[in-house]
Amino acid sequence: MKRRDFLGILATAAMWPRTASAQQPRIPIVGFVGLASPEIDNAQLVPFRKAISGLGYVEGRSIIIEAHSTGGDVS
Repeated sequence: MKRRDFLGILATAAMWPRTASAQQPRIPIVGFVGLASPEIDNAQLVPFRKAISGLGYVEGRSIIIEAHSTGGDVS
């Protein structure tokens, strides 16, 4: 095997993981910050999650919803 052929194969092998990872789609992340108690905030998220699933999104696969609650402390 010639030196140029070997270096070409080596360069291709080095680039392989980068090209494979670049082709994976990004998953959108939706953030929600509730200002009430966690129970009330979760009750508000139920219709949102139903609407998102009605549009064809699957939580954890095609969309990520990050919900946080302040627990009523807005200071």
